[in-house]
Amino acid sequence: MISYRPAVAADVTEILPNLRANDIEELLLSSGPEYDSSLVKSIELCQGDAEAAIDRDGNVIAILGCCVSSAEVGVPFMVCSDEVNKYPKNVIKDAKARTLRWSDKYPMLINMVYSGNVKTIKWLKHVGYTIGEIDEHWGYANAPFHAFYRIKEYV
Repeated sequence: MISYRPAVAADVTEILPNLRANDIEELLLSSGPEYDSSLVKSIELCQGDAEAAIDRDGNVIAILGCCVSSAEVGVPFMVCSDEVNKYPKNVIKDAKARTLRWSDKYPMLINMVYSGNVKTIKWLKHVGYTIGEIDEHWGYANAPFHAFYRIKEYV
């Protein structure tokens, strides 16, 4: 079982040595070698809406949140250790629930995902995001990234 609590800067220090290889690659391409400070900044930009996922042993296995871009736009993010693979049903269920909560707060959720991160792209689709066209020159390394987004439907 995974539990959640508000994320703090120290959680970044704890999870960094255990980040999944694909998350490290994406962070390097998008934010550069100082990606640890980018993660801390992301927690701050969430204005209290960032969480640390904690495993049964008390370890931080993921940090996720939705940064405030404007009153209408939120920027969801998640970084994980390989330990999340032990909790696949929890991770999907919890990510869907948070996506719906964030969608209630922001009519548009949008961020970028590295095009080579195929498993994450598949996962994002499963959670309810649309994958957009590729931008061949995005981020710190001008690498190929897709926008992923969710637009709240009003009926």
